[in-house]
Amino acid sequence: RIQLYYHADSIFIGKTDMMFSYNNMDQNYDPSPILSHGIGFWAYYYDSARIRIYGPRTNSQTVTVNRTGWILIGSKVAPVPLSELQLSDHAEIYGPAFRYEPRELKYYPVEVLEPGRSYWIYVSNPCTIIIP
Repeated sequence: RIQLYYHADSIFIGKTDMMFSYNNMDQNYDPSPILSHGIGFWAYYYDSARIRIYGPRTNSQTVTVNRTGWILIGSKVAPVPLSELQLSDHAEIYGPAFRYEPRELKYYPVEVLEPGRSYWIYVSNPCTIIIP
């Protein structure tokens, strides 16, 4: 969880391009050189990379979703089945989660969130999501 604002180049060393966030209103990817709390970002690498982000370890994550639509989500520590996500306010996840495979330029449906990866899910309304 990033609590302050950070310049992407200071954390994601060796990435091939600028960071991008998803603008749900425009349904478009926006360049995002500055990282901020509560927003999911994409970084593209040609090869695997190890990235260290320091801070206290938590047993669960709480994500506040302020809108209906596609959001970027992930698990930090352990695999989490999509069915174990806890949503408030009668919200639902429509369909599976999707992971992107950059080498194939394709999205694949998944039912388990693996740590260190990002996934797209579609939520029915604003809510809080607890990732156990």
